[in-house]
Amino acid sequence: TGSGSGAEETNSLLHYIKPYHAARWVVSQELMSMYVSAAVQLLLLFHAPVSAKAFLYFDCHTIGTTHSFLRQDYQLECYSDRWWSFAPVALVLMLGFAFALPLLLSGYLFVHRLDLHTPATRQTIGWLYSSLHAGSEGWEIFEVFRKMILTGILVYLPSTTRAAVAILICVIAIAVLNYKKPHQNVLLFWVSESSFLCTTMKYLVTVFGI
Repeated sequence: TGSGSGAEETNSLLHYIKPYHAARWVVSQELMSMYVSAAVQLLLLFHAPVSAKAFLYFDCHTIGTTHSFLRQDYQLECYSDRWWSFAPVALVLMLGFAFALPLLLSGYLFVHRLDLHTPATRQTIGWLYSSLHAGSEGWEIFEVFRKMILTGILVYLPSTTRAAVAILICVIAIAVLNYKKPHQNVLLFWVSESSFLCTTMKYLVTVFGI
C-alpha cells in the first residue's frame, strides 16, 4: 500500500508539473545561482581596494589650526565645497558596500547556519565555502574584514599605533588560520600562511624602522 500511495503521489505531481517545465526551472535556478556567484565573487575581489578609497577620503591631515587637507591629495582641502561634493559618494561606498557586503553575507550564513550543506543552501551560496572544511564556512568573510581593517580602518588610528595594531591583527589572523585550517587544498593553505607572514613582516619592519 505504501508503494501504491507513493506512485499515486508521483502521478499526481506529474499531472500538475510537466517534466519539461521542471527541467526548465532547475536550469534557470542553476543559471541564477551561477550569475549571483560570479557577481558576488567579483564584488569581493574589488572590496578591499574600493573600501580603502572610501576610508581614505575621510583621512584628513590638519595643518596649522584652521586648514585640513586630504592625506592622499594635499590639493584637496577637507570640508571645502569641492570635498563635500564627493563626500556622499564616499559615504555610500563605505556604508553601502564596505560594511554592507560582508555583513549581509555574514547574516545569511548565520540565518542558514544549521542547513549550510543542504542542496538548496549550497546551490544559493555554496560557492562561498565549497573549498573549505566544514566549520570554516565563514572564512571568506573573516578575510574580507581582515583586509578591510588593514587597508582602510587603520588610517583612523594615531600614526604611532597603526603598525602595532596591524601586527596584532596579523598575528590573530595567523593564529586563526592555523587553528581552523579552513582550506581543503593544502597548497592553498600554505599560500595563505606565507601571505599572512609576509604581511606581518612588513609591519614589523615598519615598527623597527620607527
